[in-house]
Amino acid sequence: MQTKSQIPLPVIIAAIVLIAITVPFVYASLAAGDSHRFAGFLINPVDGLSYLAKMYQGGEGSWRYQMAFTAEPGEGVFIHLFYLALGHIARAASLPLLGLYHATRLILTLILLGMLWKIY
Repeated sequence: MQTKSQIPLPVIIAAIVLIAITVPFVYASLAAGDSHRFAGFLINPVDGLSYLAKMYQGGEGSWRYQMAFTAEPGEGVFIHLFYLALGHIARAASLPLLGLYHATRLILTLILLGMLWKIY
């Protein structure tokens, strides 16, 4: 029988996972110092920065994704809506794109852990 003072196992596991996936980003940000700037991504920064570019377009009010560097820009297409929507949220809430990206990453990790716990 569980008493009220005990922390449930899923909460402990979730806290450990969230700390484990956050510490490397905090360390990299602090290690950059004043002479460098940490872009916010540890693995495949080119891909990560493309997510921020999509969020930026959403933050500018667009729901159509447009390639930034192309000979013929076109009208844009309805793809990458998740990142465009995050950009809209960032603009509406006056949040920095990188901060919202990482907050969303942590929230979705919690949702994933909850789903895994439920099916386990």
